[in-house]
Amino acid sequence: MPFVGADLVYWARGGEFVGDATYRRAFAAHVGLLPLLLLAVVAVHLALVRRAGLAPRVRRRADTATSVRVPFYPRIALRQAISIVGFSILLLVSVFFVSDLFFPAAHGVPADPFETPADVKPEWYFLWAYQLPRLMPEGVALLLQGVAIAALFALPFIDSGPDRHPLDRPVITTGLVLALASLVVLSVLGYRA
Repeated sequence: MPFVGADLVYWARGGEFVGDATYRRAFAAHVGLLPLLLLAVVAVHLALVRRAGLAPRVRRRADTATSVRVPFYPRIALRQAISIVGFSILLLVSVFFVSDLFFPAAHGVPADPFETPADVKPEWYFLWAYQLPRLMPEGVALLLQGVAIAALFALPFIDSGPDRHPLDRPVITTGLVLALASLVVLSVLGYRA
């Protein structure tokens, strides 16, 4: 980072080198700061939903499209509650009963701090981020990732039109298809690398 990079690294490490202070700061950030940040993002989201309201559902018929506003409670709230409970059950079953499905046996082997394996790769959901800096300069890759994340946060403000059906929003739909295709291609390339 220009101008403040060295000071930021020193502050994050808690000194010149990675040590006890670094681990304590990382633990405090993961346990204290990140949950508070996530809570703030959820609060802002709920405030925006309350202020702007939910998007109306568009029911398509052969000759016309009608817009019908669906109340949040009970239909949408019940649907979200069922989704959360279903996902929680799926997560608990996969962690406690079929953990070998997501965590290979190699993950159970204790790490050797003096030997780095030759074939280290991230998990499948980070392969695209692992592959992108290999295809272009690292600064450009980081800039692209930052722009993509900023675009996701800005999407509700960019696309605020009344139409919600994907066929009525060709620019957003095309962008989404291109983004998903690039994630798949980068992930496959990262897996094969």
